[in-house]
Amino acid sequence: MVAICLVRILPRSVAIEIGYLTSIIYYFLDKKSNSVIRDNLKQILKDNFKERYVRVVFRNFAFYLVDFMRVKNNNDSFLKRYLTIEDKNILDNVFETSEKGVVVLSMHLGNWEITGGYLSYLGYPVSAVAMDHVIGFVDRFFKLQRKRLGIEELPFRNSLNTCQLKLKQKGVLGLLCDRDFTGNFISSTLFGKKYYLPKAPFLISLRTKSPLVLVVTVRDGYRYKMIIKGPFFYKTFNLKEMWLIVEEVVSVMEGVIKEYPQQWFLFQRFWEKPQDVVIL
Repeated sequence: MVAICLVRILPRSVAIEIGYLTSIIYYFLDKKSNSVIRDNLKQILKDNFKERYVRVVFRNFAFYLVDFMRVKNNNDSFLKRYLTIEDKNILDNVFETSEKGVVVLSMHLGNWEITGGYLSYLGYPVSAVAMDHVIGFVDRFFKLQRKRLGIEELPFRNSLNTCQLKLKQKGVLGLLCDRDFTGNFISSTLFGKKYYLPKAPFLISLRTKSPLVLVVTVRDGYRYKMIIKGPFFYKTFNLKEMWLIVEEVVSVMEGVIKEYPQQWFLFQRFWEKPQDVVIL
């Protein structure tokens, strides 16, 4: 809690430098994450891999945490000053023309918490599914920050019906799509490796007849830019079509990850089958 308070009261530049120094310590001490990040980057970058890129991932993760801890609300000057959006018209058009809401797919890339806060700042009714953190005070802080950002947090367990209700009420539903936590996954191929991603976002979209868009907020120097990809529409609303949409989304995900590999914070080898899952 002391660290969180310091990050919130210090100038942003100082807080980021402290985060960078802390990330160096974690780079040397956290051998498991170090090894996982290295293996992921090698698979993504092939011959272009450099060891310093592993350290950069730790630095970027610290950058994400510092800014998430500092932002005060969804009308904060931080969002106005440091964030720009590309292709906002894509989301506007999809939201206006859809009879239901929109499923916003995001990833553990860049700053996904700021994504939800900025969409709320733009006036969208945002809700998102989030898992509880194992450390109590960290979980309470994250929940408070999401509330400050204007994100309605939905419980991870038994969330299927709640998610469908939010979409029927024409809301924007945020779901992370790059890691499965339940064992109810869809297999695909990413960077030449078998890849397991959650089925729920695509199934919810199918059941509610809601379109999908992929939205990521990536670091751009000391600023952020929000990138919107899609939309992805069902036409016939059947399971066979769902598999085709999954492949479309994975192809777009691969392009984004390839462009920003040092901002993908997936602390497991992306081709490994999920093991420690939550039984819903």
